[in-house]
Amino acid sequence: MALGGSAVVLASGGLAAGIAHGLRIGDPFGQGGRMLGAALVQAPTTWTPAGIAMLLFGLLPRLTALAWAAPVAFVLLGQLGELLQLDDWVRSLSPFAHVPRTLGGPMDLGPLLWLGIVTAVLLLAGMATFQ
Repeated sequence: MALGGSAVVLASGGLAAGIAHGLRIGDPFGQGGRMLGAALVQAPTTWTPAGIAMLLFGLLPRLTALAWAAPVAFVLLGQLGELLQLDDWVRSLSPFAHVPRTLGGPMDLGPLLWLGIVTAVLLLAGMATFQ
């Protein structure tokens, strides 16, 4: 549910925003597809906290509620990291720091691949420790 649900929410939000913008400028299908892609690039970053939660559930099931600390920390690093003048390596601990720019230039899929691998390892380790 965490993986599929977040992908559906991102896809529907991106598609709706793209179609709305496209209707305004006269290109609903082009903008819909463009914004759908831009929204789905965010999916691996939303899956990483789910992987952390799965690992925590497998290792320490009574402390699973602590999994909420990960997305809170990621948001704080992203929103306040520069303001607090944190080092780049600290800000890069957030998966959201690795989302490639999709609109207006070439896109590097390397960070998404690494986020996918990290998330898969977290999910598989969580399932293995749970069993």
